[in-house]
Amino acid sequence: MRYQSILNELRERIEQTDYRHVSFSFLTGYYAEVVRQSDEEIRHITEDLDVAERELVRLKERMQKLEEEGKSGLRILEAKKYSWLKRLMSSKGVRTDSSS
Repeated sequence: MRYQSILNELRERIEQTDYRHVSFSFLTGYYAEVVRQSDEEIRHITEDLDVAERELVRLKERMQKLEEEGKSGLRILEAKKYSWLKRLMSSKGVRTDSSS
C-alpha cells in the first residue's frame, strides 16, 4: 500500500510538471553555456590576434631598419667604388678632376 501511495504521488507530480518550463530552463542553461564558450573562444582569438599584430609591427620595424642599413651600406660601397676608380684612373695617368 505504501508503494502504491508513492507511485500515485509520483504520477501526480509528473502530470503537474510544466514541460515548457523545464524545456525553457534547459535551453536557457544550454544557450548560456554556448554563449560562455563563444565568449571564451573570442577572447582567445582576440589575444592571438593582438600577439600577431605586435609581431607584425616588430617585423616591419626590423625590416625598415634592415632597409636603412642596406641603403647606408650601398652608399658606402658606392663611395668606395668611386674612390677605387679614382685611384685606378690616377694610377693610369687619367685626370679625375673636373676642372680640366
